[in-house]
Amino acid sequence: MIIGLRLGIVVTLSALCAYASNTPRKPHQGTHGTCQQGGLVFDPETTTAPPGTIFGSKTPKLIPDTVSYRLVFRNLSLPPDPTPEQIARQHAFVKRIGLSEADLQAFTNDLKPFHTRYSAFLQRENAAADELRSSGKTIEDAWVKASLARRDAIVQQTRDLMKSDLSADGLQLLDQYVQGEKAGMKIVSIAGQ
Repeated sequence: MIIGLRLGIVVTLSALCAYASNTPRKPHQGTHGTCQQGGLVFDPETTTAPPGTIFGSKTPKLIPDTVSYRLVFRNLSLPPDPTPEQIARQHAFVKRIGLSEADLQAFTNDLKPFHTRYSAFLQRENAAADELRSSGKTIEDAWVKASLARRDAIVQQTRDLMKSDLSADGLQLLDQYVQGEKAGMKIVSIAGQ
């Protein structure tokens, strides 16, 4: 599955394939096979990666924390008015972090504003990018950098909120989980971006 804006860096996360298919996987273990949803296909076994691709399974330290936290937050957050199935799926995945009941409640509560802000951000930024393209204008590097900074600010706001709401042990467990999830991520730079 390909995650990200229609510009800049494309990030793949095989863990989302398991999430999308409602098949929980063990933490820190990659998902193999093909995940297809919404017409996007990612098969880590057969996809040829372009030069410069960062494989989290080989070099997880090269996956920036802001990227890994964003993808984990996207994977674990719920839309407003989630269905019982979505809630159950979230609970199954969040439970794997190993949080106490109080930290679990704080974590899921802190994900609610993330989902709302991040979804609005994607709609707004993609609409702006589409508007630029349709008017024949080029998307400038400065616009892309500003957009990515706004995206990263949403992630940082959520992390800051969690720093005030979760216990020290809860934050450590969350960070261990996120660091382990890097094994299922890869970053692919798009030519010319």
